[in-house]
Amino acid sequence: MRGPLHSFVHAAGVFALLVGGFTAAQAASALTRADGNFMKEAAQAGQVEVEASKIALQRARHTQVRAFAQQMVDDHGKVQQELVALAALKSLKLQDKPSVAARTGLKLLATADEAKFDERYAKSYGVRAHRDAVALFQKAANRAVDPEVRAFAAKTLPVLQQHLTQAEDMRQAVERDAKASLQSAAASAAAPKR
Repeated sequence: MRGPLHSFVHAAGVFALLVGGFTAAQAASALTRADGNFMKEAAQAGQVEVEASKIALQRARHTQVRAFAQQMVDDHGKVQQELVALAALKSLKLQDKPSVAARTGLKLLATADEAKFDERYAKSYGVRAHRDAVALFQKAANRAVDPEVRAFAAKTLPVLQQHLTQAEDMRQAVERDAKASLQSAAASAAAPKR
């Protein structure tokens, strides 16, 4: 016999399936915490790299540092746009400015001693920042659950690896030139005066 109770149970079952199906669809499109954290960390790192490189474009004396800084503004700016678009697709809100700690580091860079600026930028925002970025993107390229997040990380990783190689070359050039400059200054000071 089909009575009002049967109809109610049937309607409740259909409702549960619909709600359950909706929840499953939401869960399928939701990012894992790790994927979301990767995207947030990548956005922060990219913002800091662009801001530090803008400072380097204004303050750097070494031509290789200025060239590297311009490439970082261009390349990281493009990657940042892709990341923002992906985050929007995934309904993830990214910070629109660097963290307080990062802003403090940028202020220190902006006020660094002129003679040491190139070396500081090369070490901190060239080599160290790119080592960290390569590790972050390598992990996401291997472990991200969301296929689009994994693809973004895998696509960006070779660019970051190339940046790291360029940063190491830049750091060595800056250190070599600084050492040569010191030796030249020492030789001039030690030379007999006429």
